[in-house]
Amino acid sequence: MSGQHIAASEAPPSWWDSDLVYDFLHSPVAIIAALITLALALAAIGADVIAPYDSSNPAAANVIDARLPPGTEGLIGGRYLLGTDPQGRDMLSAIIYGLRTSLIVGSSCSDYWPAITADSSTPRSCALPTCS
Repeated sequence: MSGQHIAASEAPPSWWDSDLVYDFLHSPVAIIAALITLALALAAIGADVIAPYDSSNPAAANVIDARLPPGTEGLIGGRYLLGTDPQGRDMLSAIIYGLRTSLIVGSSCSDYWPAITADSSTPRSCALPTCS
């Protein structure tokens, strides 16, 4: 062990000095994918503010505007960027609210939860019968 002393000031590299972070920061595809994922997560969290119509309220559906193509204006008013379904609900709002549900189900059934919480001894159980 002569000559191989590790100085106390030489701490092991932290997680942001790892090869994974370096490769992520130097990959344009990974950065774009992370930004899209972040934007979708923020849209799901702020669905009540972002969605133009409330797709979960059946009373807000307008049967007169049923099956409109994307980008058209309804008979009573209001533009539907992705069109409407057979019950007159806005498809963009339905996608945004559906994104919220998908993220909740996906994160509750994730096998990576112990790695995120740094508690790898006990896996997180899922209440849904399809998560096993």
